[in-house]
Amino acid sequence: MSSRFTDYLQLGANIGILAGLVLVGLQIREANRATTAQLGFEAWNGSMATHEIIMGEDLASSWTKAQLNSDKLTARDITVVDALLNREWLHNARVSRISELGFNLVTMQLTRDKWIYSFLGNETAIRWWNNVGVSRILSNPELHKAIDASLAELGEDHKNYHKNRLTQILSNEKSPPDE
Repeated sequence: MSSRFTDYLQLGANIGILAGLVLVGLQIREANRATTAQLGFEAWNGSMATHEIIMGEDLASSWTKAQLNSDKLTARDITVVDALLNREWLHNARVSRISELGFNLVTMQLTRDKWIYSFLGNETAIRWWNNVGVSRILSNPELHKAIDASLAELGEDHKNYHKNRLTQILSNEKSPPDE
């Protein structure tokens, strides 16, 4: 074989090796991304299970008292409400993080406004939001500020959103459709 042909073969072999190394690097990066998501999911799953255990069978009773802004909330009720709100906040944060990693989940992630109405529509939940550390630790500061601004804009009436909604349901009044 000629020296020139050998040089081309050597160049081709080197390009093949380089391409192989690039592919291995991409596979390692993808495996790291998947492992990060899996480890995060396992930690999240453990946290969700813990919150479920704390809530136990008291969730309906405790959340109803909180929605009605009841003065009869016990320490157990407050613990259950805290577990519910933490669970829901962590769920939305986790879905958001998984999406950022590029994984598409077929699951419901509430928009900020729907989350506020679903979970921060009573005095107890608003006190939770103002005092809980998890929201500041697990969210970006911009999101926390945006939720604070939305709550300030909604004003004092929002503290009675759940109570008013339950009253409408009990009285069979027609309420405007949710946006």
